[in-house]
Amino acid sequence: MFAKMRHRRIAGALLLPALLPASAAMGQSAPMPLPPPPPSPVHKAGMSVDLTGLGQLTYAIPNSALVALGTALERYPATVAVAVDPAGAVTGCDVANGTPAAPAKAGAALCEAIVRTGKFDVPDWYAPAMAGGTIALRIVAGRSPVPRRPVRFVAAPAGKLVTVLQTRGECTVAEPFMRLGDKAAVCAAFAKAGRPRLRGSGAVKGAKLRIALAPGAGPYNVWVRQGIQDADTSIVFDFAPPQPEQVLGAADGQISSTVGMMDYPVEALRADMGGEVAVLLGFDRTGKARSCRPVRSTNSSYLANVSCAVLVGKTRFDFAASAPPFDGLRYKEVPIRWIIPDP
Repeated sequence: MFAKMRHRRIAGALLLPALLPASAAMGQSAPMPLPPPPPSPVHKAGMSVDLTGLGQLTYAIPNSALVALGTALERYPATVAVAVDPAGAVTGCDVANGTPAAPAKAGAALCEAIVRTGKFDVPDWYAPAMAGGTIALRIVAGRSPVPRRPVRFVAAPAGKLVTVLQTRGECTVAEPFMRLGDKAAVCAAFAKAGRPRLRGSGAVKGAKLRIALAPGAGPYNVWVRQGIQDADTSIVFDFAPPQPEQVLGAADGQISSTVGMMDYPVEALRADMGGEVAVLLGFDRTGKARSCRPVRSTNSSYLANVSCAVLVGKTRFDFAASAPPFDGLRYKEVPIRWIIPDP
């Protein structure tokens, strides 16, 4: 139905009209016009696309192979790029150029395991046709920050800066190296303190605060996380749009969604990254989202890919009683804005 996808990267921000002012806000306007195309695309149709944030890459590697290099990884994270074919088979893995020797050794060990045992599950709802794709991974290390008990908040520059998020009455701490029990203790202290410095929109609020740390170092850990290959880059994903009769309009019904701040793309949250994304969702006649393709993003392919992954599971189209029956899918362009809480 659609032509093969390609990425177009353009400098500066893309203005996405009719976005709602919320931390994870969805628009319900008519499809937004694309900006004028740049003179030359970076990725041409049928070439490898950035799949970071989509699906699941599974592989087997002894954790000891990475922990042994933890000291070097704490200072210099290793970045690798994994290549997969359309069926999800791993076809290659490379360590990023310029990685220092010890982290590069950890990256090489990870690459060897991924090439030997890896498999990428491409989601069945991912719409773009492709010749293959790449996934960015980062190997990072750090010591878990353990808050002093009872937990107390301190002024800058003392202590450890953490981001506390609250939506629909739920609290979470956006600190990747902190254990769940310590996060719960911070949230309890945050509530007891009267939720200081909360800012945000509607039910979604956040605060950046510093906690006093317990003496000594916390447990030492090594993680393999998704990377972000094209941060601070605005992108248009070029493809053949659906036919006009396949596009859902206001008379057909309206979008409903349960997306909230707890769905914030985790690597974007860690990187203090926000952005505006538009995706094209395909709905069946029951209103269930069955397909998704990124349309554009003001900040990275990762943010667009994860937006698809979030929206396809938490968004539906509520058809009006007068909407005619149809077979197959009908499409709606949906904008979403991800906003990091103010400090």
